[in-house]
Amino acid sequence: MVRIIKNREGWVATALLAVFVVAMNPPVVYVANSATTTFGIGTLYLYAIAWGLFSIGVLVWAVRNDAYALTEEEIPPELREDEDVDLAGGDV
Repeated sequence: MVRIIKNREGWVATALLAVFVVAMNPPVVYVANSATTTFGIGTLYLYAIAWGLFSIGVLVWAVRNDAYALTEEEIPPELREDEDVDLAGGDV
């Protein structure tokens, strides 16, 4: 059996993203939607922005720490940096 999550950072990133999923689903969202406004802005709007920034931060941290320990074979060819690709040529 192949392990998808290979190191501690991968488990931390997965757990934090699971917390994000729980926070963005009912009944937790209903609690954030109970107040009408916070500082004149809708509370649910601020709640969604805060959790969105949290998830972006988790993903950036995971990439910088190589949380999922991707190998060269697991990265699509179009995303590899060491490919010899001529972008200026256009259609051949």
